[in-house]
Amino acid sequence: MAVHLHFDGTLSVSDSVNVALMSRRGIRDIVSFDRGFDRIRGIRRIH
Repeated sequence: MAVHLHFDGTLSVSDSVNVALMSRRGIRDIVSFDRGFDRIRGIRRIH
């Protein structure tokens, strides 16, 4: 929920969960067509 609120609700709940899990596990890359991940520092979107 903290990630979702950090982005003022503009990041979907499911994307927020992905970001939180990636952060906890030290994962930096995500395969996705969702451009919302592009604005998150520390995450590289692979498409």
